[in-house]
Amino acid sequence: MQNTNNPISILEQAEKNHADGNYSDALTQYIWFFEKAVDIDEDCIGAKHVRCLQAWHDLSKVYPPAYNKLFEKKDYFFTQLKIHPKLDHYMSFIKICNYLDLIPEIINFFKYLHKNNPLFAKEIFSQTMPFLCKSKEFTLCEIYIDNPNKLYQEQLLLLDNLLNTDKKYYKYEFKNSYIETFFRNIEYILESLKMTNRTTEINNMLSRLKTDMLQRNIHIKIEN
Repeated sequence: MQNTNNPISILEQAEKNHADGNYSDALTQYIWFFEKAVDIDEDCIGAKHVRCLQAWHDLSKVYPPAYNKLFEKKDYFFTQLKIHPKLDHYMSFIKICNYLDLIPEIINFFKYLHKNNPLFAKEIFSQTMPFLCKSKEFTLCEIYIDNPNKLYQEQLLLLDNLLNTDKKYYKYEFKNSYIETFFRNIEYILESLKMTNRTTEINNMLSRLKTDMLQRNIHIKIEN
């Protein structure tokens, strides 16, 4: 493996091998990047969960061993979370489930946590909320949306971090995707609040959204 001190170069080589049909080498490099890159450069977290997983998933469509390894990785994180819940493991678990179209596994595991480890469920709710809302689990969402402002701030901070990483490494290649995800997640929060008529909190969030997006020169894509 060449130049492991520069993880992005490994990912780029993986993508080249993928494009050239060198699937075995590409898979090895995708797995290496997913497992090691963040330990070398923390700014690779966005690339790990977006660029690398997307490429790995694309490879799995034409190279069955890639699918098997991705599924094994999902099962690994699921097992680890049962033993010792950690946020980074949970993030990897839900990202892989999302790519493999296994959303029910995310919902069912969160319900398990809700009953058996509510403190960790509360910690990872903001990451799980989009899947819960998409599945119309609004009653469960209502239990955890006790501080909408904090939830909003977490989504905004995530957007800023991803955009900064995107600018540093990819010259805003993923900017539109990150912004669309942000707005979709804010819409989920608002939808959950609407289900329980929390009008004041909705209006406050929309007002803050307008200000924050103006500061970032981002066009608002949410209707009042």
